[in-house]
Amino acid sequence: MAEAWPLMLSTAPFLHALPDIKQALDWLPVDTAAKAVLEIAAATSSRPPASKIGMGTAVDAKEQDECPVYHILNPHSTPTWSDLCNIIALRSPNLELQVLSPIEWLKKLEELEIEHPAKKLVGLWREAFGSNESAEEESGSEGKYERVGTREAKGKEEKRMVFAMQKTHLVSRVMGSVGPLSEEEMARMWEWVEAQSGSY
Repeated sequence: MAEAWPLMLSTAPFLHALPDIKQALDWLPVDTAAKAVLEIAAATSSRPPASKIGMGTAVDAKEQDECPVYHILNPHSTPTWSDLCNIIALRSPNLELQVLSPIEWLKKLEELEIEHPAKKLVGLWREAFGSNESAEEESGSEGKYERVGTREAKGKEEKRMVFAMQKTHLVSRVMGSVGPLSEEEMARMWEWVEAQSGSY
């Protein structure tokens, strides 16, 4: 297990805690993403390679200047990290799970006696959590990031990029039917993480 989110979740059995993160779970199952890639590739396979444009191929001048981009992501802003923490608490009541501030959670992780692999990401998380706290203190300042769109999460405005999906939906049926992450999917993911945590 090497990905940041599973590693963070895998600390719960040892710390009996997870950080309070204002985060939408806009995760996309890998099999759905794979199907989308295949559908987009099939739908756009008739487009001439860039190397052949201008070599006798009848291509509109506007098309020559365009490089199509298809976003493959889950556009939904629900459920949230808080919802996942609630599911974990219900599924594993013996954990007596606490939801701590990110800084408090990081301190507990650093003080953990075993060499949990999540410790390797302490620097990354400290930077990320510190940036989030600083942003909230700036009273709406956007910093160096351009706000393309915003979504609401738990009564607070969560600043996040919102990507246009219309072009993707035209060529990928599976992406047009993507729904929010379900409770069953979150529960399955937690069961997998909990099983993997036994190897530490």
